[in-house]
Amino acid sequence: MSLAQGMTKFGRHQCDRMPSRVPGPIILGVDFTATPSKRKPITVAVGRLMRGLLDVEAVERIETFEHYEALLARPGPWIGGFDHPFGQSIVLLDALGLPRGWTVYVSAVAAMGRPAFETKVRAWQAAQPKGHKEAHRVGDALVGASAPHKLVHPPVGKMFVEGAPRLLKAGVSVPPLHAGDPTRIALEAYPALIARRFAGSYKSDERGRQTAARTKARRAILSGLSSGRLREEFGFVVRLPPALFRDALDDASGDTLDAVLCAVIAAWAWSMRGRTRAPFGIPNRRHPTIVTEGWILDPALLRTIR
Repeated sequence: MSLAQGMTKFGRHQCDRMPSRVPGPIILGVDFTATPSKRKPITVAVGRLMRGLLDVEAVERIETFEHYEALLARPGPWIGGFDHPFGQSIVLLDALGLPRGWTVYVSAVAAMGRPAFETKVRAWQAAQPKGHKEAHRVGDALVGASAPHKLVHPPVGKMFVEGAPRLLKAGVSVPPLHAGDPTRIALEAYPALIARRFAGSYKSDERGRQTAARTKARRAILSGLSSGRLREEFGFVVRLPPALFRDALDDASGDTLDAVLCAVIAAWAWSMRGRTRAPFGIPNRRHPTIVTEGWILDPALLRTIR
């Protein structure tokens, strides 16, 4: 079965539609979920970066892990920004008796499975005093993200267990954590960090919280993607077909917009690939903390760690 057969149509954008063949890798933006389904699929923005323009041409919706794994196996060259934690904090790894090498501890977590990982995390949290139940990575603390082991609101710990082992199994490169296939590159993205530049709260999975104010915020973010501010910080602007712009505006869950924002991070990382001091936008790829915990990419974080 082809990858396209395992996806649904989204608006006027066909899942098997790919951008025209031009130089440079395919850019992927992946809004991940730990339990993909028809109601809550993994949402993927697909585009190309050329001459100061990120052209996002399609959105794919993936309803099963089988077809998500097919996406990861898709031949390169491609580079993707993925909205889920790639790693865990050193504090949690040490507390759970896991090794610090990324490939080793991700393999160990994959072997134990999600239920066992959740049990271990809950047991550790229960033993911690109030106010010390979340072990943030260095990058999480810098951007205000949830601890990567958190199991609810949002369940990013579940996303880590389902996401990171699949990246390792797929054999993709995960700078600076793992050197795999250099034509398939996965990087950790945090779309809210881009969104905050242009608006406040912009999404919710709860119907009662899908308000007009959040629609207005999504419009502001989408407008920001073609602004001078984005060009100044990221080196390019984003172009969306009118129908895809409308899809991203109307999707109150924010999944479509988040996929586009993850593609922005991937495109920026590609533009930074040749930098000696910060390849792919990673400020210190040999820092012992970064090579264990991973790194959330954003231009604002380039000078935050030495």
